[in-house]
This record gives sequence, C-alpha cells and structure tokens, in this order.
Amino acid sequence: MRTSIHRWAVVLIAGALWAPGLTAEDPKRDPPADTVTVLYRGKTHTLTGKETAAIRQAALELLETSCEEAGGIFEDGDVQVRYERAKQRSYVRVTFAKPVDVPKAGNNQTPVRVESVMIPFSPDLDPETVFVLPGKPGRPWRGDRAFRDFLPDPCDAIRESLVKAGIYPADGK
Repeated sequence: MRTSIHRWAVVLIAGALWAPGLTAEDPKRDPPADTVTVLYRGKTHTLTGKETAAIRQAALELLETSCEEAGGIFEDGDVQVRYERAKQRSYVRVTFAKPVDVPKAGNNQTPVRVESVMIPFSPDLDPETVFVLPGKPGRPWRGDRAFRDFLPDPCDAIRESLVKAGIYPADGK
C-alpha cells in the first residue's frame, strides 16, 4: 500500500512539473527580444533574415534624425491619440535585445535609451511621429517618448526592406 501512495505522489509531482509545458501560448504576448514585427492590413508579420538588420538600422537612423521630441506618449493627448491609432492600423515595431542609446534624437543633449521603437508606417506614407517604448509593458520605469520631423532616407530604406521581405507590394499601394 505504501508503494502505491509513493507512486501516486511521484506521478502527481511529475504531472505538476510537466503540465506548464502543455499550456497554450498567449497570442498577444510580447515579441521576443531583438525582433522586427510589422502590422499591415490586419496581419502581423515577424521578420527574420537580412531585412531585419536593415530595418533595425534604418529605425535607429530615423530616430537619430528627428528634430523634435513631442514628449511622453501618455502625457500629451494628441500624441496618445496618434499612438492608439497607430496600434490599430499599420506599423513597424523594432525590439532590441539590449537597450540602444541613440544620440541626438529630438536634438537632445543626452542620448535616448531605446528598448523598442514603433513606427507608424505604410507603403505610401512616411511617419509623422515615432514612438520609443519600454521593451516590456508594465515596467515601473516609463520610457515612452515620441519624436517628430525626420529625414526621408531612413523611411525609404524601411520601405524597400519591407518590399524585399514580401510584406509590402512592389507598386507601393
């Protein structure tokens, strides 16, 4: 009798340790670090390959060429409306495995620490605002900031990479 109790105890412990591996993945979980995610026409694409490096570099260049910081996303009503609208439409989100310091973003004297950047983007429109976000939502540190007024070259590089990746159509519409 004692042996059967021990067997049941072992089975229950093993089941408890093994069961978490059987749970379904949360479809809305954060993308893994150092990724490029694109929302376009209601579909989310996670990019891999050489185009991701080009998009990451162009996103940093875009941020570095910004001439104005618009403030925190949740501090300015207009910026918050743009952010919420962008989350529902089309965007490119770049998440970095390790935070990156971007010099001169928004003409700041201090480099801007970037864990994740969201760029409202479409085949035919350049962004008006770029959002710097904390890497993981819910952190006590709020790193959300918005930047405006960019040079067009990084936008062209992002668009070209998205066409090569097969996300955007070649004709730009």
